[in-house]
Amino acid sequence: HHSTGLRVGVVAVRPFDDRNLWRRGRHSVAGRVSRARRRAVRARRRTDIAVLGRANRARRRVRPHLARIQLTWVRLGAVPPPPPAATYQAEYFNNQNLSGAPVLVRGEATINNNWGTGSPAAQVNADHFSARWTGNLSLSPGRYRFTITSDDGARLWVNNQLIIDAWFDRPAQTFTAEADVSGSSVPVRIEYYENTHLAEMRFSHTLVSSPPGTGGPGPGTATVTAFKLNVRFGPGVQFGVFAKVEMGDVLTLTGFRNGDASWIQVKLPNGTVGWVRSLYVTTSIPIVNLTPVSVPAPPPPPPPATGPTGVVNTGALNVRTGPGVEFPAFTAITNGTSVSLLARNSAGTWAKIILQDGRQGWVNATYLTMNVPISSLPVVNL
Repeated sequence: HHSTGLRVGVVAVRPFDDRNLWRRGRHSVAGRVSRARRRAVRARRRTDIAVLGRANRARRRVRPHLARIQLTWVRLGAVPPPPPAATYQAEYFNNQNLSGAPVLVRGEATINNNWGTGSPAAQVNADHFSARWTGNLSLSPGRYRFTITSDDGARLWVNNQLIIDAWFDRPAQTFTAEADVSGSSVPVRIEYYENTHLAEMRFSHTLVSSPPGTGGPGPGTATVTAFKLNVRFGPGVQFGVFAKVEMGDVLTLTGFRNGDASWIQVKLPNGTVGWVRSLYVTTSIPIVNLTPVSVPAPPPPPPPATGPTGVVNTGALNVRTGPGVEFPAFTAITNGTSVSLLARNSAGTWAKIILQDGRQGWVNATYLTMNVPISSLPVVNL
């Protein structure tokens, strides 16, 4: 076999087979046989020579050929890394109350923004804008601490439960809340608004204990023994009240207490987590067996007001995010509460105030007794 092909010629020799020679006699036959044999030998020699000559000529025609393949490449430019997968859908509005159609909708991987005096995008105002982030977090089962830092207002829902409500004007401030999650996909919603000057919004979460409710022995329950009991953001009267429970209500222990066991952390039926005085509940497990935790103290209240002030002259007065009943109320102040006056709307029917804990909001001016005419306050309109 030859890779380039070879053709070989063969000269055929007729075999000896002549029966008539035997009839002509022994000598005649022998002589003819001898002559035939000689002819056959000569013929085979000619055949061998012809084959050898053709083979030599074929070998002379064959030349070795080399086969080669070569691959080269040249970098034209660095390939940019793929963008991070979007965790949240972000919606931005050119107003402070998330109303109307958003001017920008985009996916964002994290919520960690310090815009300063700028804005999130060209089509979003630098002041008086709001934003909403929605998404699903892939979390293992456990208790998580959720943290928001914002300038100005922000609020957070986890598993469709409001756990942080800090919807008021202020410099950058951090708020935390804890919640149990059963794992898998956990829906979250964060809302934010910027009034004026600096803008900042950050959100994070940290696993505190796993599985849920095992910060200490438990889970257990706490039954309210007081007629009404305040639920606060932290373990102490210096923390704000965000809910009230009544005698006989059964709350779920989260497994945590403060250092001296005078406050315990509980979960309300709607899933919100807060702190209550241990003196006014009976628990299904010893309070001292719960895990002690430390909670940062809230910022100190501002000094007493020395400028324009107002005193509430009705039973309870809603404090709203804007100058009108169409704006949501984020807290209420009771009769006799003194507040600082900051501004008014153009009609003089609503006053912007600052509460003793530093939060700012709007109240109906009719229900304030002021030490200055409302017309002397600067006009601010949203």
